[in-house]
Amino acid sequence: MASSSLPSCKHRVLVLALVVLAMAARKAVAYLYDDIKLDWGSGCSYYYMDGDFDTLALCLDRSSGSGFSSNATYLFARYDMDIKLVANDSAGTVATFYLMPDDLPWDNHDEVDMEFLGNATGEPYTLHTNIYVNGAGGREQQFQLWFDPTQDFHTYSVEWNPKYIIMRAEGSLWNAEEWATQGGRVKTDWTQAPFYAYYRNFRVTPCVPSPGVAWCGDEPPESTWFDQRLDAVALQRVQAENMIYDYCTDQKRFKDTGFPIECNTARINRKITAMAASLPSSMAVVTLLLTAMAAPPAVALLHNDVEAMWGEDHISFHMDGDGVETLALCLDKDHGSGFRSKRSYIFARYDIDLKLVADDSAGTVATVYLTPDLVPPEDHDEIDMEFLGNVTGEPYTLHTNIFVNGVGNREQQFRLWFDPAEDFHTYSVDWNPKHIIMLIDGTPIRVYKNDASRGVPFPTLRPLRLDGSLWNADDWATQGGRVKTNWTQAPFYAYYRNFRVTPCAPSPGVASCADEPPESALFDKGLDAAALQMARAEHLLYDYCGDQNRFKDNGLPKECTAN
Repeated sequence: MASSSLPSCKHRVLVLALVVLAMAARKAVAYLYDDIKLDWGSGCSYYYMDGDFDTLALCLDRSSGSGFSSNATYLFARYDMDIKLVANDSAGTVATFYLMPDDLPWDNHDEVDMEFLGNATGEPYTLHTNIYVNGAGGREQQFQLWFDPTQDFHTYSVEWNPKYIIMRAEGSLWNAEEWATQGGRVKTDWTQAPFYAYYRNFRVTPCVPSPGVAWCGDEPPESTWFDQRLDAVALQRVQAENMIYDYCTDQKRFKDTGFPIECNTARINRKITAMAASLPSSMAVVTLLLTAMAAPPAVALLHNDVEAMWGEDHISFHMDGDGVETLALCLDKDHGSGFRSKRSYIFARYDIDLKLVADDSAGTVATVYLTPDLVPPEDHDEIDMEFLGNVTGEPYTLHTNIFVNGVGNREQQFRLWFDPAEDFHTYSVDWNPKHIIMLIDGTPIRVYKNDASRGVPFPTLRPLRLDGSLWNADDWATQGGRVKTNWTQAPFYAYYRNFRVTPCAPSPGVASCADEPPESALFDKGLDAAALQMARAEHLLYDYCGDQNRFKDNGLPKECTAN
């Protein structure tokens, strides 16, 4: 059985809350067989009357398990079912209660799962929960049940607030000895078969829209139906005492890609706080809360500010464990990938955090650069920071260049003084009418001055976007092209996050930054002359302005006597 997942964030609804409750059973209001149907393995399953309750006994023996589904599907509802699990030696068995839509292919289905993993006699059950969306799951949380779920019935519930999916409640009992108990080490003891799990008192509370509202999808976010109040203290206590696995804390599992976006714990905690007034104490015992809402993050979500430019199938977004959305660019033998900012600016400071390709990155080039729209190459402006990969253990080279009106050849190269693949570092370009400053973690490494009065080209006319890319350049990137890309190490990844732009804001009474006087202090922010001199003295590998041999016939470019 798949474990289901959060519905797509494309929809405008703010909150999805899944609430698992263990509470006192209530009197049945309808016969169970009127509401559900057996779907498979019905040979040894049966209905019987248990006091006031019509009860379904699902059976598992060596020949087959069994399963049922609700007769009706529902859009926005709370589902409750009373269940009593397999008693005694239940190792290898799995009883389930889950929501699932009709008629969707397996690779595109949604599912909300509660799976009860059996155990050897005397050992507690594990409740395994998961959520699938568009066929993708991997959102496991597990709880050690703090009561014996085989002694009596307990109520298990899923509360589903508006998301545009129609769900059907289903249940099953089946053999999963290859993984269910202690990772598959303990197998099903068939001498104890047949095994039975008991279901009764199924009820659904559909969403009823407020007067004057056409349907629940049109309810305002503050609707009281959506605001099912949670006991934050009970939630915290249960998770602290009974949660035994949470994918959102599995650092090892997500060490390469970072945590999924929903693991933004700061956002979850904000929602818990906002919803904190408790349910009645008889109700809230276990809570799984997932939010899909637009909460204000520490920085703007990256996908709001950038868009794929090429290689879209090699670009992905994810949320790191610290709550910062990250873009991963991928390079394999087929192609690389690139993005650009959605907006362009005339005169601004651009900052972005970048973590480069790890280990053997020879032949690869990751970039951050500014460039205009719809300008032919022979007339375009560009401000380049290109990170040239290297063999394992050798340092990266930062290759910088500046193009004005289609002419570049203004290369400066730096040997990075840290491992840029180990963690994120901030790379910045501060472009204003006075000069262009390139910085790493706030330390200036290069300054290109606007000396137009002496005929030095300088970009002033066109707004520039920030672009980023990861591509193969093994014909020149590493040791002049002598070291080629090692494709056995592919795919390669570079990670970008925390993009921010600070447009130039002119002084009071000045129409635009271009009208600021040259002596304006506005343009020298972040320019630490001593730090600049030290960085260049210690880390500059090549400077075109110092290449006498290259320019022996025509002399050095004009800017080399101005900078």
